[in-house]
Amino acid sequence: LEPLLARYQGPVFRFLLGILRDHHAAEDALQDTVVQAVRKADSVAEDGFRGWLFTVAYRQAMLAKRKAKRLPAQACELALLGLV
Repeated sequence: LEPLLARYQGPVFRFLLGILRDHHAAEDALQDTVVQAVRKADSVAEDGFRGWLFTVAYRQAMLAKRKAKRLPAQACELALLGLV
């Protein structure tokens, strides 16, 4: 697993950065992707690992985008209440 992750870390990060357009968000999504890969790699065939890994990365990026949409609205509400 470690050699495969080392091989794909750079390409997956660039993929995530292209989707998220934010370095820190891409790093977070990459970390979440690696965690998922470690948890479920045993159930993935080695020849399908790359495609599976990029699918996991894409899903993590979409989760990050949804979270980012929610957070500014919450921050604005707190600002209106004078809590920020």
